[in-house]
Amino acid sequence: MNPRNKRVGNRGIPIRTMEQELVRQARQGDRAAAERLLTLCRDKVFGYLLRMLRNRDLAEDAAQETLIRVLRGLDRYKEQGTFTAWLFHIARGEGLRAAKQQSRNGSPGNGPRLEDVAANMEDPGPTPLEQAQQREQARQLEAALAKLPDQEKEVALLRLTQGLAFKEIAGITQSPLNTVLSRMRRATAKLRKEIAGMRPEHEQGEAP
Repeated sequence: MNPRNKRVGNRGIPIRTMEQELVRQARQGDRAAAERLLTLCRDKVFGYLLRMLRNRDLAEDAAQETLIRVLRGLDRYKEQGTFTAWLFHIARGEGLRAAKQQSRNGSPGNGPRLEDVAANMEDPGPTPLEQAQQREQARQLEAALAKLPDQEKEVALLRLTQGLAFKEIAGITQSPLNTVLSRMRRATAKLRKEIAGMRPEHEQGEAP
């Protein structure tokens, strides 16, 4: 998926535009808009945290805490930045807290399932062969992402799975933009190498 492509909702409205409008309505006291906003955010937050933590229970708890903090903090949200960047700043914080808990408790990751991490992606109706190819590509990317160092992995997750701009990622991770770009370059090189090693031998010489 090209991170520059704009995701659209069922009515053809770009997701980010829809989110901003729902935020505006929710801040004016529209409970239906607040509920719809949380529904729109839930799957992508859970997918991000599931990949980050590799533990379903921790990801579910962290996602729930993220949505609670989003709902309670809407009045304090400043619209200079995008809602998505603000959302993932909160999700990252909850994920880091959950990771510390996981480390203290020694609880192993139980691995994300493809249908969970891709729950927020709309399916335009690919053929069975295309679906199989997409599942295999997603499995390879997921396995390769899991092997990245934490700092490179979080940048790659936000860029590749959520389509965030590097400036937004810099704000979420509270890192200089050049640092984020450097981490993404290293992550990209490692991902390409790792995924190339997963291919059958007859495909090894083909261009990625």
